[in-house]
Parts: sequence; C-alpha cells; structure tokens
Amino acid sequence: MNRSSRIFIAACVALLTCLTASANADIRAKVHQKTGCLKDISLEARVAYSDSNALKKISKDLCTTYQLKCMSIQYKTPDKLRLDANIGIIGMSMVINGNEKGFRYPIRGWQKQSIKGKPHERQTDFDLGIVSDSLWRDFSVLDARKEMLSGIPAYKITFAWANHLENKQVCWIDARTLRLLKRCRMNDSGRLIASYVYLKPRCVSGIWVPTKVEVFSGSGKLAGITEYSNIRVNAGIPESSFTL
Repeated sequence: MNRSSRIFIAACVALLTCLTASANADIRAKVHQKTGCLKDISLEARVAYSDSNALKKISKDLCTTYQLKCMSIQYKTPDKLRLDANIGIIGMSMVINGNEKGFRYPIRGWQKQSIKGKPHERQTDFDLGIVSDSLWRDFSVLDARKEMLSGIPAYKITFAWANHLENKQVCWIDARTLRLLKRCRMNDSGRLIASYVYLKPRCVSGIWVPTKVEVFSGSGKLAGITEYSNIRVNAGIPESSFTL
C-alpha cells in the first residue's frame, strides 16, 4: 500500500469517527429532551412464559431471574433500583444505591457488595426497556447511525460496558418516539447471545414504557416473556426504599 492510499484510508476513518460522534451527540440530545423529565418509575413485572433450557444458554443469572414469577421494581435516577420478589414462599429483595448493591433474604439480612468500577453489575431503567441518559452514562457508545428496522425509521447504537469493550451490544431506538425497539447482546467473539424485543408500549407521563418484553436465545428460540403492569412514572419514591 502506497503513502497516498494510507493517507486516504486514514482520512476516511477520521471522517467516519467524526460522523459517528456527531450522530451520537444528536441522538443523546434528542433522548435527553424527551426523557430528561424522568425522575422515578415503579412497576410490577410478571413472567408470562419461560423456557429454562433456552434461558440457561443465555446466562444462569437470567434463568434465575425468570424463576421470580412476580416482581415489584422501583427505579430512581440516576443510580437507585429496588426489586422485591418471592421464590416460592420466601421473600427476597435486591437494592442498588450508587456504588453499593445488596441482597436481603429472611434471617440472613442484607448481603452487601461494592459495584464501583463494575457497570455490568448495575441495573437501570435501560434494563426495563426505557431509553434515557443512563445509556450514555453507563456504557461507552461505539457507533451510532440511522437505519430501518422492520419498516420503522430507527437509530442503531452499538455500545459496550467500559470495562468489557469486547462484549458489544446493539440497540434500535424508534427515531420518531425515541422508544426502545430491540436490544442484542454479543459475546467477545461477536456471536449473538440474546435478543430482547420491546412490545406494546405505553406513554406514561410522557415516558414510553414497554408492557411486554420477549427474550430470544442466540439461535432465535423464544426463551422468556415478561409483562409489565401498574406502571407509575414520577409518582415520588422515598429515598428510604433504597436503604441498605
């Protein structure tokens, strides 16, 4: 390769990098304008379908989560989340408060751990299917562009956890409503691990929230379905709910 070719390729790479950065900033600004008003959200999540074999192929943690047939979830920006559920007749809770995460079981009390520098251990509104500033706060955005998804104009964003850049993820955001349409997770070799499809959206206090989430394994097999109900946005969740 001669010097002129190398200069041309370098210029193209620099141009693409600038275009990606510009598109990313534009999408982030639009999302912030749409969902910047989000302060908190609470909802009930119910497992409508699960295939344990397909879930295990995605991850053991996801398979365990689907054993919690009904969950009460509370999230408060920017970094607080609470989940309450029952495993059989045994109640359990999980709380994330800043850089601390804890699990509470009967008799044992709170089992706490630090998640500082471990963004993959953190769950936010994005994991519920809501696009907000948390996407850019908790992940490194690697690429952003516009394309069609099943006939819908969408923003395609490629991203990864800052401490696991090799494990890329991709999501598609409706370019008109800025609601989350789909999310895909890959392993470090680029193989598809799981796909999440967000369906039956409702606009609650100006925030688009899916009421049905379908999870598919890397081979395309339906692994689980979760349905949301009793969705409340900006109703005011006390800080005490996230005390560990």
